[in-house]
Amino acid sequence: MTKYYIDTEFLEGTQKKFPFGNTKPTIDLISIGLIDEKNRIYYAISKDFNLKEAWNRWQQRTGEGDRNNHDPRVYWIRDNVLYSIYVELFNKYIEDVRNMERLNVSHNVKNVSTFSFENISWLIDRYGKSNKQIANDICAFILGDDCGGSGMSAIEMATYYNVSDERLKPIFYGYFADYDWVVFAWLFGNMMALPKDFPMYCRDLKQTLDETAEKMELKDFNDLRFIPYESELAFKQEDIDTLDKKLALLKSDNRYPKQQNEHNALSDAIWNKELHQFIELIS
Repeated sequence: MTKYYIDTEFLEGTQKKFPFGNTKPTIDLISIGLIDEKNRIYYAISKDFNLKEAWNRWQQRTGEGDRNNHDPRVYWIRDNVLYSIYVELFNKYIEDVRNMERLNVSHNVKNVSTFSFENISWLIDRYGKSNKQIANDICAFILGDDCGGSGMSAIEMATYYNVSDERLKPIFYGYFADYDWVVFAWLFGNMMALPKDFPMYCRDLKQTLDETAEKMELKDFNDLRFIPYESELAFKQEDIDTLDKKLALLKSDNRYPKQQNEHNALSDAIWNKELHQFIELIS
């Protein structure tokens, strides 16, 4: 069996319904990243999610700094997820334009240099994939795309047939993975429609990290290396008398992975893999 680390970005909750009212709560896939234990990667941005809803979704700003009602709305998805996707796809588009110029291919250049709803909509339409295509890609990525001349797609083969090679069967890991797994399963219709060799659950690394920390004793923490580290550094029992304290100490270990490009599905999937390696190292 092969380990896969998964992360998704998604739009959660009710959505505005034309001409008025709201839909029932739902979860739309925005992007998905996967990396396996051999460092093969898959990454895709969906073009099936409600971009207008994601762009306009906001929360009321709370806390200090809101007394004069400056910027009372926080557009979290727009600022943290969509902007990252925009920068990524804008750079991809510029690279494509340069390649066409180098090859003397006739083309029209669109000005998408401003982060706006219209521009990110155009870029996602150009580079995004349908959820159906993403589901097929994932089956090909994990189980292979050799359909033996059957005429079936990778997802059809995965739906109707088991693989003969046990090593191709996946094990999935995520961090706070409940919603990630729902979004993942919905790519295939529902939990029962998952490919035959896919498990019906995802192993949650947050739970694994908590359980690992809970089992650690004082001697285990004194054996670790922390930043800053001093040769005579030693911890007392009161330093580890709660799970929060234990987790804080683990996260200060210089081997604990640092998150980079957070809220990018592929970057977060890679971090999930690094976290699992850290957990196995200290267990």
